[in-house]
Amino acid sequence: MPASLSGVNSQAWEEFEGHFVKSLGDIIREAGCLVINHGCGHAPYFKEVKRWLNPAIISFAELPAECADAIKLKEMYGQDMTLMGYVSTDILYRGTPMQVIEESWKQIDQIGTGGRFVLAPGCEYPPNNNLINARAMVVAAELYSTRKEAEEK
Repeated sequence: MPASLSGVNSQAWEEFEGHFVKSLGDIIREAGCLVINHGCGHAPYFKEVKRWLNPAIISFAELPAECADAIKLKEMYGQDMTLMGYVSTDILYRGTPMQVIEESWKQIDQIGTGGRFVLAPGCEYPPNNNLINARAMVVAAELYSTRKEAEEK
């Protein structure tokens, strides 16, 4: 069940899954690997996942309930975990390449400052979608520093 309001409330998730998730995280770390979590669903439980799993990277499609915006997300969680996300599937599926680039830049501006950010789709890349918008995310990342330099002049 997802660690989000889309599954169960946070207390039930901690009671029924927390200790199992901790055990899995410990096994993964003992094997010398990074622990990565993808938080599916509405209002993912970052605080609880951090307490039990303590992932190096947390992937997400939506902001946790305690974060009013991406800037607050970075303040609360971006120092301890690498944040991975969260270009929406809808923009990737229906948007133009320029809309994807603009959304990617917005997220880099808000979450990428100081590092510990991976630009990625919020969930999966839309199945059967043209790859042009995936390429647009790559272009956004490649052009980001050039764009910032031009803005500063």
